[in-house]
Amino acid sequence: LNHLEELIKKNPNKRMMILTDGVFSMDGDIADVPGLVYLCKKYSATLYIDDAHGYGILGNNGQGILEHYEDLGLINKESRKFIIYMLTLGKSIGISGAVICGKEKIIEYIIQKAKPYIYTTASAPYIASGASRAIKLIREETCLRDKSRSMIELFRSKIHNKSVLTLSRTPIQPIMIKDVNKAVTIAGRLLELGFLVPVIRPPTVPVGTSRLRVSISALHTKKDIVSLASTINSLLLE
Repeated sequence: LNHLEELIKKNPNKRMMILTDGVFSMDGDIADVPGLVYLCKKYSATLYIDDAHGYGILGNNGQGILEHYEDLGLINKESRKFIIYMLTLGKSIGISGAVICGKEKIIEYIIQKAKPYIYTTASAPYIASGASRAIKLIREETCLRDKSRSMIELFRSKIHNKSVLTLSRTPIQPIMIKDVNKAVTIAGRLLELGFLVPVIRPPTVPVGTSRLRVSISALHTKKDIVSLASTINSLLLE
């Protein structure tokens, strides 16, 4: 945040927009939204949040990164006036498409000026209906979200070498291998054993930070999670 504020100060007379993920897709950690909101208030900036990986899992009602921090009392709903909020329908909602939320003037501007929106065919009725139903389920039912969270904690508890874990408490659980060749080898062995765990390597991530990207969902069983963790433990020792 300090570096970001330095950059803002270097451009005092320009309209500012700060862009961030809600949940960072390679590390699974979450953005410091309270800190970003503070900077937006201080410098009259707009905050754009891509919450593709946060919606459905964060917050008491699964409403994403903003609800997560509102539940903690670290931001309030008044903060939303500084924010443009985007989420994809292709993650927790399980449908194609995306949603963008913001002040009425901003949404109207997008409708009138955004060429990708103007020249894109509207969602088919069955897609819109499916998305609407999924959003309702996320908001009203907690069982799948609770299951996801319990599977995340189970996975973390079963990994023996805690140094390979990050601080992530989201469904994105990186296993930090660092050495790219070892990471590729382990991912290959996992696939042979029935586990699809992608390897993430440079240039997607910095050199020396290659990792396995484990993605956990409510559809996984305790047996799945324990078996995966046990296999990873064994392969890390080879």
